[in-house]
Amino acid sequence: MIEVQQTCCVCGITHCLPEGFYNDRKIDGQSWFCPNGHKLHVGKAVVPELKQQISQLQSQLDAQTSFWMQRIADELKENRTLKSMINILVAVCPFCKKENRNMSRHLLTKHLKALKDKGIAV
Repeated sequence: MIEVQQTCCVCGITHCLPEGFYNDRKIDGQSWFCPNGHKLHVGKAVVPELKQQISQLQSQLDAQTSFWMQRIADELKENRTLKSMINILVAVCPFCKKENRNMSRHLLTKHLKALKDKGIAV
């Protein structure tokens, strides 16, 4: 069994923790106690950071969805031809006119500068 050596920041006693236990505490941010009963913890928990990243990705997805919904609404308002409406629904890129399975990834990797130039927040 691999152990991680720790020193209590209150009393200075050195003790060992199983590596699995220590790694679990790094992920979940929960505390443990030194042999003298002082409550210890590892810096910042990973879970809140992951929740923040998920929230940011959800915000980006919402922005991209609203962009495309607005684009479809604009097309309908301008009474474009049926073909242009179908092109939007089957994800034809407005910049390079290629069909794409993942339009958001395509736009962010191939046309990020063009989106920013058009004033679209990415």
